Amino acid sequence: GLMGAQILSALVGEVVQRDLYFFDARALTNIAWAYAHHLQGPNNMVAGLFARLDEEVMRRGVGNLKLAEMSVIAWAFAKTGQHEGEVLSAVHDKMLFEASYERYSGQNL
Repeated sequence: GLMGAQILSALVGEVVQRDLYFFDARALTNIAWAYAHHLQGPNNMVAGLFARLDEEVMRRGVGNLKLAEMSVIAWAFAKTGQHEGEVLSAVHDKMLFEASYERYSGQNL
């Protein structure tokens, strides 16, 4: 419908502006779904969600998070109703665990 077309148009504009051409179709679908489930206008919603994700990623030191993975995070907090910071905090904890596990495993090879 019209809302879907507006979201897609805003999303494509944001992807082009931010040079995010490595998003795959699944990532774009996830993030578009997240936008659709935030009950705001699509134009400010797209830029606002990216801005909040950028801010949280920088603040939490998870800069090695791939932008395609951010779309899944956006989908997750839209679906669960959680604040993006809470979801990113869980992602950060998981990344720290995986990094420490890899270091531990490497020492015992």
